[in-house]
Amino acid sequence: MSKDTAKQDSREGFSKLIEDKDTTIFLMKTEEETVGYMVLQEGEHPSRTHENYATIVDLFMKEG
Repeated sequence: MSKDTAKQDSREGFSKLIEDKDTTIFLMKTEEETVGYMVLQEGEHPSRTHENYATIVDLFMKEG
């Protein structure tokens, strides 16, 4: 897989996450800059006592 193909696949995957109604994206910022983000996705397990859950799909924090 080429670097350009990997970038395109990454963009397409992130676009799908943004459009998904069960996905929430949190942007972490200071006054000066963006320092990270977290992608959270909600779901259900109907057969369990606590059927609703959330999964951290992606998490990034700038070093320092």
